[in-house]
Amino acid sequence: MGASAQWPCPVDQNSSTLPATSSTQAAASYSTTVSADGARYLHVRAKDKAGNWSGSAAHYAFTVDSTLALLPTVTSTTHPDQSAAYKATGFKAAWTTSATASGYSCIVDSTATTVPDTVSDSTTASYSGTFTEGTWYLHVRAVNSAGTWGPTAHYRVTVDTTAPATPTVSSPDFPDDSWAGDAGDTGEFTLTFTDKGLAGFAYSLDGATATTVTASGAATAIDLTPTSEGSHKLTVTATDKAGNTSAATGYTFHVGSAGLTAPLNGEEVGHAVTLTAAGPADLTGATFQYRRSESGTWSDIPASAVTLSSDSSAVTWPVALTGGVTPELTWDAGALTDDGDLQLRATFTGANSPAPSDSVTVQLNRVEVTTEGTDLDSLSSPTTVQSYALEAAEERAETSPDELAPPYLDQDTGKIVAPRHGHGREDRRDGGHLPDGCSRRPGQ
Repeated sequence: MGASAQWPCPVDQNSSTLPATSSTQAAASYSTTVSADGARYLHVRAKDKAGNWSGSAAHYAFTVDSTLALLPTVTSTTHPDQSAAYKATGFKAAWTTSATASGYSCIVDSTATTVPDTVSDSTTASYSGTFTEGTWYLHVRAVNSAGTWGPTAHYRVTVDTTAPATPTVSSPDFPDDSWAGDAGDTGEFTLTFTDKGLAGFAYSLDGATATTVTASGAATAIDLTPTSEGSHKLTVTATDKAGNTSAATGYTFHVGSAGLTAPLNGEEVGHAVTLTAAGPADLTGATFQYRRSESGTWSDIPASAVTLSSDSSAVTWPVALTGGVTPELTWDAGALTDDGDLQLRATFTGANSPAPSDSVTVQLNRVEVTTEGTDLDSLSSPTTVQSYALEAAEERAETSPDELAPPYLDQDTGKIVAPRHGHGREDRRDGGHLPDGCSRRPGQ
């Protein structure tokens, strides 16, 4: 059975009133005017076509507050989004009310729920001021000409003037401390940051126009393709959501190869060590360095020990490169204390702080060669007696070659030494009677 178009609809301040069946209306809507502010209830009860009334009523609660028309609606041109942070410290706001207001009371503090007092501060519906870093609230309420004060509007303002931390840059394809890749190779570069409120990055390669990218997670990857060999500089800044920009990070990487062309890795070198190096054409100078082990500290080869191979003229560090190539140099390594492993490398000058070359390890082996002649007359000659003993010892050695080695005259002692096989050179035995001037092994 459908309901008839009759509803009793009283409005009162009782939440559970059951309307009487004697007061009805046909329309499915209702309007009325209440006499004062406060909580009210609309009660609705229905009757079907057979004349049966519902046993209960629907209750609709509402509140009447005539002061709501005085609630300011606040907007700001300098800080329009209450949930966002801004680096601007100058703040401007304005507001409107539905009802006509005759004055306003406002206050700014860091508490979200402050209610201004009921003293009118201004008849102007606007505010301007300067805020320091932090979160602030503008609290505004209006009063009408009858002296009725409306509710308070709260407007949140966040000022952030702190620049984000400087981002870091890394690349597995183009490390910052070595030469890698070739011109035209595309490499991945990772931009890393620690600030949670980061909006994005701006990057520029070799001073070109900056490109901006949106930050994603704790690290953002970009691809770059250097078009030439040599050292390149990637400059990166980070910008937070308030618009603050970090200090710039400069990441230098080195495309191509640069290294020693002499000596080569594993080569054996002597007193005079040839030094040459080559790299990209934008290199301007080179300094050669050495160390004696992997754990040693790199030191410049003393320039005083290095000359141009072409004319033996002196050099100073860094030596100039022409077309990325050093002249041939000669290093007199005689001042080094010991032979053995020697590590060499070159450091370079040029745009964007070029990386040093990879090191090479060579074997230093300085053979001592005398240029002075030997006076044969100064050598000792055997006496007549020694000559006789020497001849006798030689005969015995020829007779018993398996036991005796050929004798000789010791130039240091002036004595004849007749060694036996299986004994050292100091093993002296006469094999019988030796004249004066011959040496006999102790105990024989």
